[in-house]
Amino acid sequence: MFPEEEEVPLPLAGSVWRPVMLDGGEAPAPALESDVRLRFQVDGELSGSTGDNRFFGEYRLRGDGMRIGPLSVTRRLGPNRAYEERFLAVLRLTAFYAIRGRSLSLLDEQRRVLAEFRGEPGFPETE
Repeated sequence: MFPEEEEVPLPLAGSVWRPVMLDGGEAPAPALESDVRLRFQVDGELSGSTGDNRFFGEYRLRGDGMRIGPLSVTRRLGPNRAYEERFLAVLRLTAFYAIRGRSLSLLDEQRRVLAEFRGEPGFPETE
């Protein structure tokens, strides 16, 4: 028998991250099967979709520390407003991160989990 191999972590940049847990509970499904996602680029840029709106901004890493912002967000009206507000608040409160396999955890200043994401390698064809 082979020893159990640990899954190789996905890179933070170059992966597409989709929320599975938000604010300590299962991520509520955004309305109309919206595509909610988060992407980090190697140049410190960040972008994604909250379901109704797109956002972009900057992130900074230092060890396992992460700061996100400022963020710019489009302002289209839609059915995901409450979800969007929670999602963006989590990003602004992020102070640390951890990656295990295909899971990304965003943590607050006290290292409490704010959100969990499931990653996929590579960027989607369209934004």
